[in-house]
Order: sequence, then C-alpha cells, then structure tokens
Amino acid sequence: MSEPTTPPEPIQPITSGLSRNVAAGLACIFSILGGVVFFVLEKKDEFIRFWAMQAIFLGVLAFAATIFFTIAHIALGHLPLIGGLMGILVSLLHWAFDLVWLIVYIITIVKAFSNVEWEIPWLGKLARRQLAEMESRQGPSQDSVL
Repeated sequence: MSEPTTPPEPIQPITSGLSRNVAAGLACIFSILGGVVFFVLEKKDEFIRFWAMQAIFLGVLAFAATIFFTIAHIALGHLPLIGGLMGILVSLLHWAFDLVWLIVYIITIVKAFSNVEWEIPWLGKLARRQLAEMESRQGPSQDSVL
C-alpha cells in the first residue's frame, strides 16, 4: 500500500492584492516609503517582507549617506589651505557612492520584478536578521495555532 499523501497547502493570498513580484518591485522602486507600506500591509509573504525590509535599509542608507557627505563637504570644504581639495575629494566620494547606490537600486528593482530573491551585500543579511528577530518577538502566528 502506498502512504497517503497530504494535499499541498493552499497558497495564501497576498494582502495587498498584487502579485508577489509586483509588490516587491514597487517596494524597491519607492524605497523607504514603499518598503514601509508593503512591510506593514503584507504579514504572510516572506518574499515581499524581505524585499520591503531591504528597500527600507537601502533608502535609509542613501539618506544617511547624503547627510554625511553634505556635512563632510561643509566641514572639510572650509579648512584653510586644503579646503578646496577636501571639498573636491568629498564630492568625488559622494559621486562614487551615488553611482554604486544607483547600480544596486536598479539591480534590486530588476530582481524583485523578476521574482528572484537576491540579497544586497551586507544589507540583505541585516534585513534577514531583522525579520527573524521580529518574528521571534511575535511568537507563533494565529494561523499556525489553528
């Protein structure tokens, strides 16, 4: 006799009403705001929650870097004798950061819309760790208890 097979679990509908890849892609496009919206709306789909968390972290990184480079440019640009050189150096570093950020931003959008789970170096691990900590604080969900 063959062992009885259990029927596959039904696919849970996405809370937002969008397909997984569209929700994840929109979270990436709108970075902080989109990440927060889809993270709050979607409670079940780990793919969307992961992309939303990465989008939040990527947006916060860009915002913090802009503040840092602006302050550094103002502070170092006014140094006597080497202020002009320091201002140019900080501007070049800011430009390089912006270029790398733009490349990563485009990759995240393409990967999310392609339904591929890709970790942004360093930020992806941080996003997974944050999600795991949030889930462990919440405890088992009501669906798994029933």
